[in-house]
Amino acid sequence: MPSPSCGLHQRRQFLAATAASALVFAGNSSVFSQETVPDQSDDPSPLRLGFSLYGMKSLDPVAAVKELREIGYETTELPVMTGWPADSSTLSKEKLRELKSALADQKMVMSAIMENLLLLSEGDAVQKNLDRLKAAAEISLALSETNPPPIETVLGGSPMRWETDRQKMVERLRTWAELLAEMKVPLAIKAHYSNAMHRPIDVLWMIAKTNSPWIKTVYDYSHFQLQGFSIDESLTDLLPHTAMVHVKDGKLTEAGRPEFLLPGDGMIGYADLLGHLARKHYQGDIVVEVTGQLHSKPDYDPLATARKCFPVLQTARDAVKAS
Repeated sequence: MPSPSCGLHQRRQFLAATAASALVFAGNSSVFSQETVPDQSDDPSPLRLGFSLYGMKSLDPVAAVKELREIGYETTELPVMTGWPADSSTLSKEKLRELKSALADQKMVMSAIMENLLLLSEGDAVQKNLDRLKAAAEISLALSETNPPPIETVLGGSPMRWETDRQKMVERLRTWAELLAEMKVPLAIKAHYSNAMHRPIDVLWMIAKTNSPWIKTVYDYSHFQLQGFSIDESLTDLLPHTAMVHVKDGKLTEAGRPEFLLPGDGMIGYADLLGHLARKHYQGDIVVEVTGQLHSKPDYDPLATARKCFPVLQTARDAVKAS
C-alpha cells in the first residue's frame, strides 16, 4: 500500500507522463468516435447531487429513493452486488419495475449501477464476472433503455503490482468492453487507493489501451487526495472520460492506512471541487459514496448520514452558482 511519500513521488511521475498520455489518446481518437455512447446528461441541470444506495444497505431501494428525494437529493446509485437488496442474481422484474416507477414519481435519476468485479479473478470467477456484468447491464437497460446508467466498479489488485499486472488487466477489460458494446451500456472503472489502478495516469492508460468508447471512469478525488494529487492535476485529464463523480473524504492513519470519511469530515474543500468541475463544464452527477468502513458499523444510521451530507454539498453548489 502506498505511503504518503510514495504518493508525492507518484504525483511527479503523473505530471511527467501527462504529455505522453495525451499522445496515446490522440492516436486512439478515431476509435473513440466509431460508436455512439448514450449521453448521461439528459437533464441540463448542472451538478446534480446524489447519495449512493451503497450507504443504505439496510433499506429497501424504493423506500430509500423516496427518503433521499425528501432530503433534497436528485440522483442515486444502485448497488447490485451479492447480498445487497438489489443483488442482480435475486432482483425480481416486479421489484425493478417498482424501482423504475419510484424514480419517475420522485423525479430522481439513476446515476450508475454499482458492482464489485475483480479484474484479476481466476478460474470459474472469470465467467462469473461476465455473467454478473451482463446482469448489471440488463438492470441498467431496464431502468432506461435509451439512456442506460453506466455500470461502475473498482478493479482490485495491488498498487505494488500495477506494472506487473496491468497488461493482463487490460486484456480482461477488453473482454468486458466487447460484452458491453453489444449491449450498449457503458462501464465506468474507478481508481482506488488500495488497488492496482490507483493513479490518474493508470486510469488513462487502461482506457487508452482498452480502446473502447464504452469504457469510462468514475472520478473520486478522495483516492487521489491521499496520494498527494491536487484536484486540478487529478481531474483535468480524467474529466473527458468521467461518467460520474463520487464524493467522500479521507485521511491516512499513523500506520499509513486509508481511513475514509463523510464529506465535510476531512480536508477536501467541496466548493473548490465543485468549482473545478463547473469551470471545466462538467454537468453530471455528484454522488456521496459512504465507505464500508462507516456503513458496516453497528450504530450506523443511513438516513441520518444522508441528511448530514446533503447541506455540505448543497452549500458548495450554491457557492459555485453564486461565483
